[in-house]
Amino acid sequence: MRDITEDERDAALVGSIIALGAQFKIRVVAEGVETAVQAAHLVARGCHVHQGYFFARPMPLADFEALLARGAPLACVAPRGILVAAN
Repeated sequence: MRDITEDERDAALVGSIIALGAQFKIRVVAEGVETAVQAAHLVARGCHVHQGYFFARPMPLADFEALLARGAPLACVAPRGILVAAN
C-alpha cells in the first residue's frame, strides 16, 4: 500500500488485484491503508473495504468493545467513495 500513489508498478498491481476480485465477484479488502490519499486511490479503483492505521491502531478486544459500547463512530469508506473517519 505504501507506494500505490507514487509507484506506477505498485498502482498497476493493486488495480489488477481489485479488477480480478471484481471479475470473480468477490470483495477485496485493502489492508495497510495509512493515509487518506491511499484510501481515496483505492476508492477510485473500486475497492471500498479498507483496514489500516489510517482508521485505527490495533487494540485489545476489550478496548474495541468499550469503543463500541460508547457509540463511537467507526472509520469506513461509505458508498460513492465518501471517506468517513473516526478519531
